[in-house]
Amino acid sequence: GRVEAFLAPVATWLGHYHPVFIHLPIGGLSLVGLLEILALRSRFRGAAQHRSLLLALTVVGTIPAIVCGWFLSQSAGYDADLIRWHRWTGFGFLGASLATAVLSLQRSQRSYQVSLWGTILLLLVASHFGGSLTHGPDFLTLKLPARGEQPATPPEAMVTDSPKLAHAN
Repeated sequence: GRVEAFLAPVATWLGHYHPVFIHLPIGGLSLVGLLEILALRSRFRGAAQHRSLLLALTVVGTIPAIVCGWFLSQSAGYDADLIRWHRWTGFGFLGASLATAVLSLQRSQRSYQVSLWGTILLLLVASHFGGSLTHGPDFLTLKLPARGEQPATPPEAMVTDSPKLAHAN
């Protein structure tokens, strides 16, 4: 009834914020990985000392990204298989991020490191599915033009009906 009539457009509106929210966990986890690599050098030994805080922010930031992504996935026009893979790798990323955050507080550096790099790998997979949804499934595999050739036409998924973008070209 009336509640559904009100909530449906609100959910659609919130869904459009998925791309905004998703960049916090991507950046947070990427930063932790970079800091861990820097910490391998004696000059930057303490670079990753705040990793637990960054990982906690990553976990917390993943929650609104997932909620908004769920709402966005209810919109028409997305490939059902890609949505399913992106959704479940996203939920897996949340769980793996939480496990990594907990392990960062433990003494076992080995378990933490395995979890961190596994979570980063899962992030790459989830991001690939998300990018395939927004840019087309062959976005990363489009062939670069050979010397002297014209660039390939972008996939249809990249074309928009937005009047602002249409006038920008």
